[in-house]
Amino acid sequence: MLVVGLPLRMDGSEGDAAAKVRAFASQLHERIGTVPLVFVDETLTTSSAAAKLREAGRNSRKQKPVIDQAAAVEILNLWMGNDWQEA
Repeated sequence: MLVVGLPLRMDGSEGDAAAKVRAFASQLHERIGTVPLVFVDETLTTSSAAAKLREAGRNSRKQKPVIDQAAAVEILNLWMGNDWQEA
């Protein structure tokens, strides 16, 4: 399964960033087409990841190297909770 975070606007609509992600995911899927592709709304995942890192004792400066990884974990957690849509 290829899980891709989709950057939606706060109102749930798609903008330029979502279009770019869909285009990239489409190209990637063409190369590994046997793997199912799903998109997950990544709205506020970075904020959620930052809050969890703060709770774990990491200040803002120490979060920078790992914030994208932590946000990816949030996206996967959303997907595992079935809050996703198939491509």
